[in-house]
Amino acid sequence: MKQVEIRFKDMDLDANNDGLKVSGYVNKTNQWSQTLGQRKKFVERILPGAFRKALQNNNVINFLAEHDNTKVLSSTKNGSLILREDEQGLYMEARIAPTSWGKDYHTLIKEGIIQNMSFGMAVLKDSWKKMSDGTYERSISDLALYEVSAVEFPAYVQSTIQATRSIEIIEEPQINISEETQMSEKVNLDKYRDKLASFDKVTSNKTENRKQESLTQKQERRALEQFLRNEQGEERAMLAGSGAGSMLVPTHIHEEVVLKVRETAPLFARTRNFTPVNGSLEILADDDMGRAASFIGEGLNLTPDDFTMKKVRLDQKRVGTAIEISEQTINDSGIDIVNYATNLVGRRYGQTVDENILVGTGDANKQFEGILIDSPTNTIETTTVADLKTINMDKLLDFYNSLHPDFHGDSIWIMSRKAFNYIVKLKQSNGDLHMLPDIKENVPYDLLGHPVFISEAMDDLSLNPSKKLIAFGNFFEGYATMTKKGAKLRHITDDTTQALRGSQLIMLDGYMDGKILNPQAFKTMAITNI
Repeated sequence: MKQVEIRFKDMDLDANNDGLKVSGYVNKTNQWSQTLGQRKKFVERILPGAFRKALQNNNVINFLAEHDNTKVLSSTKNGSLILREDEQGLYMEARIAPTSWGKDYHTLIKEGIIQNMSFGMAVLKDSWKKMSDGTYERSISDLALYEVSAVEFPAYVQSTIQATRSIEIIEEPQINISEETQMSEKVNLDKYRDKLASFDKVTSNKTENRKQESLTQKQERRALEQFLRNEQGEERAMLAGSGAGSMLVPTHIHEEVVLKVRETAPLFARTRNFTPVNGSLEILADDDMGRAASFIGEGLNLTPDDFTMKKVRLDQKRVGTAIEISEQTINDSGIDIVNYATNLVGRRYGQTVDENILVGTGDANKQFEGILIDSPTNTIETTTVADLKTINMDKLLDFYNSLHPDFHGDSIWIMSRKAFNYIVKLKQSNGDLHMLPDIKENVPYDLLGHPVFISEAMDDLSLNPSKKLIAFGNFFEGYATMTKKGAKLRHITDDTTQALRGSQLIMLDGYMDGKILNPQAFKTMAITNI
C-alpha cells in the first residue's frame, strides 16, 4: 500500500487571460515548511533535484481540483500540464481543459479566490534531525510525485483521495531516529515549553508579517496605477524613485513582468534563470566530461582525465521596451491599467529575449549569446544540408540522434517558418503526417515526441547569416539567463508627439543577460540552398 503525504503552499498561482491557462510554483526547494505534525512537531524541506528525479520517472501526473481525481484540470499525459524543476523549485504551467469545472476553477484562480497549490508525494528517502527544543527537521532527497492540486482551503483530504485513488494518506510520517539518539537529546520539560512558546510567538509574527506584506503589495500596486494615470497620492509618494516622470517598479510587479515574459517567451521559460539583486553573476558549467574510467594493471598510474569546468559570466545588458497607450484606455475606469501595462510590457520583452537567445551576437554588441551564432568560445555542432527539399525523416532522425540522449528529456525543436512549412507536410507510408498536432501551451505541433516552436528570426538572414533553420536542444541544461531585480519605468506625457496623438508613452528598461552553458546540449542544421 502506497503511503502518500499531502503538502500545501500558498504560492503564486496565476491565471492567464489568453485561454484557460494557469502557472506558478508548486513548491520552492530548500525552503523550510510551516510546522507540521500533530503528535511530534517538525518542519521539512525538499532538497534541490528531488522533483527533477521524480519527473524523470515518466509517470502520469494530473493537475486536480481539490485533490479530486474525478476533476482533472490538465495532465502530463497529453502535454496540457508541464512540470519542471528550476533553480527555485517545482514550476507548473497548465492549460485547463474547458470542462464545466475547469472553467469554474480558472475563474476562481483568476479572481484570486483560489491561490494555493498542493501536491501529493510518497517520500522515498529522507533524513531527520532532532533540534534542542524537541522539534525535528526533515530533509527529503527522493520522492514519488503523484498529483498537484489547486485548493481553496489547504488541508488533508483523506476521504476524497482514498475513495478515488485507493491510497493511504498519512499525516504523521515515521521519524527515523533511534531511541538511543532520542534519549541522548532529551531536554528539560520546562525548557522545552519555553522554547515552544517562543516558537509559537515567532510563527505568529511571521503570519503578521505576511499580512503586512500583502497590504504593502496592494499599496504598491495602487502607487503604480496612480503613476500610470498621472495622479498624485500617498501610495505613489512612498515608492522609491517616484520622481517626476519616472519610478522604480515594485519588486512583486517586476516579478509579474518576468512571469509574463516566461509565458510569452517559450525559449526563455526553459532556460536556467537567475535573479541577482546587484552586479553580474558567474556560474560554473560543464565544459568537457572527459573519458570514462579505464581498467589498469596493479602498480600502474591512473591518467588524470577528470571533467573540466568553465566559468560563464552573466553581465548586465540593458533591455527596454516602449509602449504607447491612448488617454482613453488609461482613463477608462473599467480597465485594469496595471495589469494591461504589465501584460503588454511582458509580451514585448518576451519577443526580444527569445530572438536574442537564438541570434544574439554576444557581449561586443551588448546582446545575449545566441545559439545560432558561432563565437570563439562557444560553437554548437551544425549539420549542413544542401537543399531544404532533400530533408526527409531519415535525416531528421539522424539529426535527432546526434544529440546525446542525456539531453533528450526536455529538448524542443525550433524551426524557421520556411523549414516548418516543408517538414509539416512530410508523411508516413500510410499517409499520416510525421509532425502531429499537439495541445501543449503555445505549441501547435509535436515531432518525435518533442514540441515544435517557430521562430521568424531564423528566416531573417540578416540576423541568421549562417542559414541555420532548424535547432534541437535542451535549454535548461544548455543555456543560462539572468534577470536583475528592479526595473525603471518612465512616463512621457507632455511632448508634442504624445499631445497630438492623445496618448502617453510608457518606457520600461531593466537588465538581463543570456549565455550558452553547455554547447553539447544543442544541435543546429544549416540549409545551404533556401
